[in-house]
Amino acid sequence: MRRRAAWSSQQGVLLVEATLTAVVIGVGLVFVSQGLSNQLKALTSVQEHAVLVVLADRTLRELEAERLAGPPPSASASGAFAPPYQQYQWTLHAQARTDLLDPQGQPLFADVTCTVQRPGLKRPILGRLSAIWRTDWVPPEWF
Repeated sequence: MRRRAAWSSQQGVLLVEATLTAVVIGVGLVFVSQGLSNQLKALTSVQEHAVLVVLADRTLRELEAERLAGPPPSASASGAFAPPYQQYQWTLHAQARTDLLDPQGQPLFADVTCTVQRPGLKRPILGRLSAIWRTDWVPPEWF
């Protein structure tokens, strides 16, 4: 006599459960790896921005030290850094402040902004830092 097959075979259920578990684990690993990749990209971007801001700060401090030492800062409004940061470029821009004027109506101070960037990136990141300098410290080429 033949025995009829039962639809609720325990072995079949285990195979389906194992397959679904493997699929769920595979999909989960894909999402986890994408999340880690995005975090690594964000960390790299933050690190790059920190380097840009430090270089901008260093440039402004060097120019201010030059000015305090006596000679006016170089008239160049752009340049590149020495190794190991030769791939970074800086530019200077000044804008006269209109809130503090001398008796003749001329501005006494200017906002000097140093912008540092690394050309050649897919998404360029800029580091900007500003300082307030006396107008007579600022070369006319920076305006």
